[in-house]
Amino acid sequence: MAKSRARVFADFISGNNVAQIEYIASQANNLTLSISDRIQKANAYANFISNTNFQSFVANTNQYISLVGGTQHIQLTQDGRLSPTRGIARWYAPNDLTVTEITSRVGTSSLGQPITIVINSNDNTSSTTRLAPTITSLSNTVNFSMSEGDYLTVDVNTIGTVRAGSDLSVQVSFSYT
Repeated sequence: MAKSRARVFADFISGNNVAQIEYIASQANNLTLSISDRIQKANAYANFISNTNFQSFVANTNQYISLVGGTQHIQLTQDGRLSPTRGIARWYAPNDLTVTEITSRVGTSSLGQPITIVINSNDNTSSTTRLAPTITSLSNTVNFSMSEGDYLTVDVNTIGTVRAGSDLSVQVSFSYT
C-alpha cells in the first residue's frame, strides 16, 4: 500500500531511507503511466488528420512557397581539389523565378590565379564570379529570370596556378515570380 507524502516525509526525517526510495519508485511509475497515457491521447488526436488532406498539402508545397514568397536558396557543390570543369549536373527551376544573388565559397583558396566560376542558365552564361587568390567567399548580386523547367549548370574555368582551390560551394538565391 502506498504511503502518504506526510508519512514518507516523517520516515525520511527519522532516517528511513527505504521509505524514500519506495516513494520515488512509485512516483516514477506514475510518471511513466502518465506519459504513456498522453502519447495514446496524442495518437488518437492524430487520427483526425486525413491522409488525403496531408497528401494534398505535400503535393502543393511549391505552390505554398510561391504564395508565401521570400528568398529561397539552393546549394551546388564540388568536393575535393578543383579542376577546370564544364558543368553537366543540372538544377531545374520548379516554377518561374528570378535569381537575385550568387555566393561562391571554397574550403581552400587558390594561389597564383583566381578561381573563376561561371553560372549558366540553359547553357548561356548568366553570371561569372572570380575568387581572387587567398579569398574564400564572394557574393554577387544578379538579376536574371528562369522559367519553370529551365536549368542551371556550373563551370569552373580557372582554379589557381600555384595551388588549386578546393571544396567549392555555390549558393543560388532566388524568389518566385
